[in-house]
Amino acid sequence: MIFFVLTESLPEKERDIANRIFERYSGKIYAIALSILKNKEDAEDALCETAIKIVKNIKNFGDIDGCVTKALIVIYTRSAALDIYRQNKRERDRTTPLTFTNDEGELEDVEIPDAQSAEDATLAKERARDVRAALEALTPRQKEVIRLVFGAGHTHKEAANILGVSENAVSLLIIRAREKLKTVLGDKLDEYLGK
Repeated sequence: MIFFVLTESLPEKERDIANRIFERYSGKIYAIALSILKNKEDAEDALCETAIKIVKNIKNFGDIDGCVTKALIVIYTRSAALDIYRQNKRERDRTTPLTFTNDEGELEDVEIPDAQSAEDATLAKERARDVRAALEALTPRQKEVIRLVFGAGHTHKEAANILGVSENAVSLLIIRAREKLKTVLGDKLDEYLGK
């Protein structure tokens, strides 16, 4: 579903190529990711990250059955899966207690407090992934307006001055961007945009 939202902004020919690639290779992408990550949820995340890379780099794909396409699919999938694996390992390492021998010769665990709980870190990771994927559905101009107003905290008037457009144009871009984001993020949109 999210893949088809990501491809909406592509020209028709590129959208068709992206959709055919995803239909043909999504099973293979998932299988590669699962073989690396050994976890269904993480493999699904890697599938989504790979889909985003495919859409971003669709111009690199020609023949969907060609060697270049197959190689890029494997490279993108392994890269996404390994990134998730490394991130998971960092989170595990950060929350794993240190074990040492005390004065009596007994093993003792010492928890090192984190600035963030593991649950908060996971939620932040999911939120960032959701937002990145949702932003891919926007036009470049809509992305810029969202970043200026919601990311940098500019007013509509300030964003209009920065972009060299009217305040009404900024408002219209935000309305259209919110509509697209709403289809991807659903009820989470207001929470993510801080509204």
